[in-house]
Amino acid sequence: MSEDVDEATKAEEAREATAAHTADRPPTAEEEAAAEGKPFAHHLAHLVVHGFLHLVGYDHDQDAAAEAMEQTERKILRHLNIPDPYRHPDKAVKKAGSRR
Repeated sequence: MSEDVDEATKAEEAREATAAHTADRPPTAEEEAAAEGKPFAHHLAHLVVHGFLHLVGYDHDQDAAAEAMEQTERKILRHLNIPDPYRHPDKAVKKAGSRR
């Protein structure tokens, strides 16, 4: 019976750790959006598009590759009626993940 309790405890601890880890992510993206003066939905869409482009082979390890990736992000986001994520009316926004 002790093994059953240990397994149940381990399973519960794993669920709690996963929930805590997941719960930590949205506020970070919300804080980034707020700091950049952008709607959270727009910032989240940019993060999703950026991640998807990495999955299909884009990268930003060199200037030319970063520019190609950013142009593709802009094009996709424009189709979603989301403004250029690299332009900010008040300040220049550091390009996400860019080495420049």
